[in-house]
Amino acid sequence: MNKIDSKNVEDILALTPMQYGMLIYYLRNPESNVYFENLIVNLKGTIDPTVFRKTWEEIISNNEMLRTVFRWEGLENPVQVILKSCEGIIEIYKYSEEEGPLSLDEIDLTVDLLKTSFKVILYQFETDRYKLILCSHHILYDGWSTGILLNEFFDGYRSLMRNQKLIFPVKRRYKDYIKFLKTRDRAKEEQFWVHYLNHFDFRSIHYFGDNRFNAGCETENYLIPLYKECEEEINLFIKANGITLAVFMYSVWSLLLYLYSHCSDVVFGTTVSGRKLDIGNLEHAVGLFINTIPMRQKIDAEQEVMQLFRDTMKTVKDREEFEHSSLVEIKDYLKLSTSHMFDSIVVLENYPLNVKKMNDFEYFDVDSHVEFLKSEYEFVLNVAVMKRLEITISFNKLHYSPAHISKIGSYFEKITKQIIQNPNYTSMKVKHIDLVDDQDKEELYSILNKDALNLSADFEII
Repeated sequence: MNKIDSKNVEDILALTPMQYGMLIYYLRNPESNVYFENLIVNLKGTIDPTVFRKTWEEIISNNEMLRTVFRWEGLENPVQVILKSCEGIIEIYKYSEEEGPLSLDEIDLTVDLLKTSFKVILYQFETDRYKLILCSHHILYDGWSTGILLNEFFDGYRSLMRNQKLIFPVKRRYKDYIKFLKTRDRAKEEQFWVHYLNHFDFRSIHYFGDNRFNAGCETENYLIPLYKECEEEINLFIKANGITLAVFMYSVWSLLLYLYSHCSDVVFGTTVSGRKLDIGNLEHAVGLFINTIPMRQKIDAEQEVMQLFRDTMKTVKDREEFEHSSLVEIKDYLKLSTSHMFDSIVVLENYPLNVKKMNDFEYFDVDSHVEFLKSEYEFVLNVAVMKRLEITISFNKLHYSPAHISKIGSYFEKITKQIIQNPNYTSMKVKHIDLVDDQDKEELYSILNKDALNLSADFEII
């Protein structure tokens, strides 16, 4: 294990429960790329490599988690070590007209928790085309932090190009968050989670098939094709009914699980920002604050759909005080031996990314961005709010076929449309929602009628 120069150590911290869980997964699956993340932003224009490097040097200096490595061997409890400075974090690959661009496959996009947990790459593959690549492990920071880093890059690059000093907002140190976690009322947490999940049968969580969380994972993404008007109708619906986008998505997903599996009591995972704390300046901090906690829904066919939305909203509010409980702790409260509490999670990626700032940037254009993050969960519904609402299903293609996922995506879209396009949705009941729409029924009737005609042609009726 690489030895750290004590003179280069800024601080040594314990791990949060969420970080600890990710590290344990990494140690048990050393060959897996789960939780390793590559964010690729496509840029067009002219980028000054010197200014690019200086900007990221300032960002890395201002965000301690980008200078963090981990140690566990020979220790009773693993720790994270914040370094004063790091080498090899910024890599720049320039385009050569004589030799052509270096292949992206030739560039190492991996990181090492022992040496360098984060690095940023500028890859130029044409005279005016670049890829900005952030490589990291999820143990360092969450998606909210990604938005912060990109905002700081655009602001910083602009300031340096104008010969201005970089100014960063005041940030809380990650150790303040760790200290808060230690002050939680664990007895109160246990009481809440035991009551909330009381008598739930966790053997029933395989709603889309009994995959048993087999070893091996190859992640693939499926984009649910929501048309623009549908996005507008969703926004009008949540505004008219005083609910959030999260409440809407959680409710629709629970309805899908209920209708698909015929289970009236369902549980799935939901991600929470973890930043709703009264310790100040967390909104600008880069670190892993996000958490994944269970969402339970009891559904009845006679239940009004709007009541389900209200129940979901109440659950989200009631959980806020206890949203920092890790899954390990919750399973301990419930005395559960099962490895997983749910087989799907809903992730809302409503990050503080200033899209207008990116679109109006005067030095280069932002074409698109794509994020590659592999989770240990085999079924993830990602709801991203960027230029428009995008809903994507990330799934393990070793266990689910693309056709299967496409069908589930179509069910999600059908449930959504039946709710937001129903003028009488306030009195609509769960039993009124049908996964088989009129078009499906017409196709089915056509097939049945065709079969009937074939039968009459083959047999003589006497």
